[in-house]
Amino acid sequence: MSKKLIIAIVVIGIAGMIILGAVSKRDSGLPVFMEKVKTGPFKDTINASGLLIPRKKVSIMSDVMGKIIELPVKEGDLVKKGQILVRIDDRDLKSEVQRQEAGVKMAEIQVKNQQVALDTAKREFKRKKHLFKQQLISRESFEQARSAMESAELTLEQYRENVVQSRAILKKSKELLSKTVIRSPMNGKITALNKELGEQVIQGTINVPGSVIMEVSDMSAIDLEVEVNEIEAARIRKNMAATVKLDALPNRKFKGEIFEIGQSAYRPQGRDVSVFKIKIALLELDPAMKPGMNGEAEITVQKKQNTLFIPIQAVRTDDNGNKFCFIMKNRKAVKKTIKTGLSNDADIEITKGLSGGETVITGPYRILKNLKNGDKVRKKKKD
Repeated sequence: MSKKLIIAIVVIGIAGMIILGAVSKRDSGLPVFMEKVKTGPFKDTINASGLLIPRKKVSIMSDVMGKIIELPVKEGDLVKKGQILVRIDDRDLKSEVQRQEAGVKMAEIQVKNQQVALDTAKREFKRKKHLFKQQLISRESFEQARSAMESAELTLEQYRENVVQSRAILKKSKELLSKTVIRSPMNGKITALNKELGEQVIQGTINVPGSVIMEVSDMSAIDLEVEVNEIEAARIRKNMAATVKLDALPNRKFKGEIFEIGQSAYRPQGRDVSVFKIKIALLELDPAMKPGMNGEAEITVQKKQNTLFIPIQAVRTDDNGNKFCFIMKNRKAVKKTIKTGLSNDADIEITKGLSGGETVITGPYRILKNLKNGDKVRKKKKD
């Protein structure tokens, strides 16, 4: 037998083995993933992610311009309401207060002097009025005395207004001086410290924001602020239960409930969908929680105790809009028309069509999408 003939026989034999193996594999059924129909409590949930925020947070800013000369707190410190947080250099303001106090005194002295002048002018007018009645002086002399008295009255009124104005300016200067000492508006924690001792701070104006020296947060009430799309937001109600997980505390879950639902949608930059802000109040707190931590919430929209449910990817819809799934029976795929109820990201409730105990075909999708009633199937192990 020639060498070429031997090689040809070997090649044909290998090809035949491959074909036989493929046919054998096909005859044994399509490889599919399977799972038992599950029974028990079922939750319709919405998952959303967001950031921790204190329910009450105050940005500490200065109403006066100056250098920080005292900063007795550091980030992370707990503070009490009324506790001194910052002192601003007050030398210029003290000098201004002293100057305004002197101005008030001068204005008050002017009032006293003018009162004396007015009293003199009144006596002179009274004397000349008596003389004029006796025709001992001219009308011109009498009119001059009356004009002098009226002028003295107007000048006195002006000086009194000067006193009021000077006192108002003094009051404003004292208020500014008092604002060089900044106290905590509430009990809380220093969650951000943006300035250091010796730095300059500026007060805010209409066009220029003021210096935010620090932030004080009330950490006794913390929310997870998440974004949900408009369809999911319509299903959420206040006081719905939620479970919160934080990236920084991966081994714990925290109870929460819906505290606030945004009343207007907005579209985040770079996204084509409108979202609503939802605030979830944490009912359990941990000292390690800090504003800005990432978290994920599972919001329970509805819950049932005794249900049948299957993986959501097992459910298909035909051209008539009817839902169905495949179960494995006698190593074949059997089509079952079903009706569904609640759903979440992983599973869907079956209200009609399955009785429990069946083995449902869940994938892979490339096989499931073309699977037909009666096709032979075999269980495939997941990678």
